[in-house]
Amino acid sequence: MYTLLFADVWWAQLWSGIISWDFLQFVVALLSSIGFVLTSATILVLAERKVMAWMQDRLGPIHTGPWGLLQTVADVLKLLLKEDIHVNTADKAVFLIAPSVFLGPVIAAFAVLPLSPYVGLPGTALATGIIYLVAMSSIDVIGVIMAGWGSNNKYSLIGGLRAAAQMISYELPLILALIGVIMFTSILATSGIGTLSLREILTYQNSWHNTGIGVLDFIFEGFTPWSWFFLVQPLMLVIYYTCGLAETNRAPFDLPEAESELVAGYLTEYSGMRWAMFFLGEYGNMTIVSAITAFLFLGGWSGPGVSYLTGLNSPFGALSAICWP
Repeated sequence: MYTLLFADVWWAQLWSGIISWDFLQFVVALLSSIGFVLTSATILVLAERKVMAWMQDRLGPIHTGPWGLLQTVADVLKLLLKEDIHVNTADKAVFLIAPSVFLGPVIAAFAVLPLSPYVGLPGTALATGIIYLVAMSSIDVIGVIMAGWGSNNKYSLIGGLRAAAQMISYELPLILALIGVIMFTSILATSGIGTLSLREILTYQNSWHNTGIGVLDFIFEGFTPWSWFFLVQPLMLVIYYTCGLAETNRAPFDLPEAESELVAGYLTEYSGMRWAMFFLGEYGNMTIVSAITAFLFLGGWSGPGVSYLTGLNSPFGALSAICWP
């Protein structure tokens, strides 16, 4: 009897915890992040192929769907139906876990991006948002090393080590660029303490008009209603953007996947959806880097454009410059 009573109480507590508001917020944040990663990658792949085709005087995808708009959907279905090949000599545990280790932090990072002043997930108010994003971007390196090591292939290992070395090398100047923005917010804050919250940094860029600093007030007096930080710290924007290209392995920092000497780098032995998970993670990283660029330097949702695109125009505007190389 007492056992049944204890089981009933335990089940009631478990069920109340599952349907709690905090748990529902977590589920919404998780599903929203996954949906945003899938949507952004689908759109960016198609946009990249179209732009590259235009630059090379080609038509690009035109056969699947109207104007080739469903080409990426067809590619996803193809990857889902492909055989997931396992290398006999590979360290299977490491080989199979690596894609999840790479993609997981990317999905987690999306949960703290404040894409709109009106609608936001619970994580967008995180007081240490910048530190959280830097930490998530650092975990990706582990997935890359695991992929190179677990494949038991010299090309994969060399590509993984190159990718890890490149990502770690450019992490320091990237953090220094972020520190420049944080230090500047300490000038604007009444308390004299800088902030690590992305939402608060965006608030400063939206509401900063008169700082009491003569040079800055002269620059922004009647100049623009959007007090973007890149006008004050253009060097930090250049440093962060350059490091962002290196972090996402885009040209001219694509040494980890230099096809002429490394085949496909740490992705050489992957196929099917495990390869697609790395692909999603890479394009998700590009979206995150572009969004942070817009949030910290380009005013975020206060950028110029159609009002109903507020919160989307600036991040995706910065994204296009990273995507097409």
